[in-house]
Amino acid sequence: MKEALKYRKRLLKPFVLVLLLLTGSFSPLLHAQNKPTVTRILFMLDASQSMANKWVNSSKMNAAKRILSDLVDSLKDIENLQMALRIYGHQSYYSLHDCRDSKLEVGFRAKNAVFIQSKLRTIAPKGITPIAYSLERSEHDFPSDENSRNIIILITDGEESCEGDPCAIANALQKKHAIVRPFVIGLNVQSNLETRLDCIGTYYDASSPDNFQSILHAIIKNILNQTTTQVNLLDIDNLPTETDVNMTFYNPVSNSVEYNFYHTITDRGYSDSLEIDPLQRYNLIIQTLPTVELKDIDLIPNVHNVIELPAPQGQLNILMQSDLLSSYQSQIKCLISNHNTTTTINVQQINSTEKYLVGKYDIDILTLPRIHLEDVQISQSHTTTIKIPNPGLVTFYSSIEIYGGVFSLENNQLHKIYLLNNRILKETLALQPGTYYVIYRSRLAKDMQSTISKRFTIYSGESKTIKL
Repeated sequence: MKEALKYRKRLLKPFVLVLLLLTGSFSPLLHAQNKPTVTRILFMLDASQSMANKWVNSSKMNAAKRILSDLVDSLKDIENLQMALRIYGHQSYYSLHDCRDSKLEVGFRAKNAVFIQSKLRTIAPKGITPIAYSLERSEHDFPSDENSRNIIILITDGEESCEGDPCAIANALQKKHAIVRPFVIGLNVQSNLETRLDCIGTYYDASSPDNFQSILHAIIKNILNQTTTQVNLLDIDNLPTETDVNMTFYNPVSNSVEYNFYHTITDRGYSDSLEIDPLQRYNLIIQTLPTVELKDIDLIPNVHNVIELPAPQGQLNILMQSDLLSSYQSQIKCLISNHNTTTTINVQQINSTEKYLVGKYDIDILTLPRIHLEDVQISQSHTTTIKIPNPGLVTFYSSIEIYGGVFSLENNQLHKIYLLNNRILKETLALQPGTYYVIYRSRLAKDMQSTISKRFTIYSGESKTIKL
């Protein structure tokens, strides 16, 4: 098995940029197959006092405003894209330690770059850095829209100033499927701060305003450009020939379903390509029997990703043919488990064929009595057929209500296989060919000496009546 390629970059050091993919409240199963029609990007800018510090030939604040202004100008004519601006640390002086100094200054709307640029020109560094509070409030900045792809870009030059925990908030939002994938870019931050910010998401460093601008543009490119993914299901020879099985992509934090696809091989003989958002990590489960799982998949944006998993399969056919007993056959279930385990991986119907991963299995066929088979081998692209003897029908008839049961004899030991219904006088059972005992007594009898034992033999396709 080859794991999906990992995508993570770390550059140098003060700004910190966190990219968080947000989604509104909606059913993930609906989201799974519907591409968002609108992409929304919320820029969150740190305007705390430390942003006035010098950064190369400018202050961090002026560099950030220039980079953001140029960026939004370049995005202003992109279709199905909306932007907004939240600023924090710009309303109250540092000495007031205002932990709620955060405001949505420009709300979401189409082609509003000029309003964001205008607001940026008026901002000056002033207060502290309430990152956690700003992240918490940002969830409400997005319109309620199931068909949107909501992004946050957070820019800051330091860590949380208040008692809030940005990492805990980010994690909580992911668990409720409000936030998907965080990215962090830092510049001139202390080494211990990098570790604390890394818990929010993938962490980046930038060494200069130009470097920061390059990273920011790369992230925007990742947001807007197409990424394709191909899942190869490998057979026993490591060839991608397996197909026709459902694949489920999960969010590993919220454990919610993101995508469902039924695997397909195209007419050209290749696994079909998928469009999957690269801005988050995934767990992938291939719904084979048993399932195959690959965790923590990181897709590389803007390229064609190939994920490969071993899924060699063969078929199991459990056969019992008898037209006279068709109604009985429809009720028979077969419990399939991995060899030497007790966990059932599938319940297969009699007279059906299903695929299983190559390997050994134990099978319990719920006939009367139960048939237990061990070490059943499933081989690549081969059908293993198990033929079950046709049963016979036995009708037990009594003129009085009784207590009783049907027993099989195995290794000189009696094993109860069925408890007769003591409220009815006539009962019909389908029994596998063999010799049995029916042991019973009248419900009215008050002594055990009245117990009666009758031995009988049943053959395939035979019908017989036993009077009790």
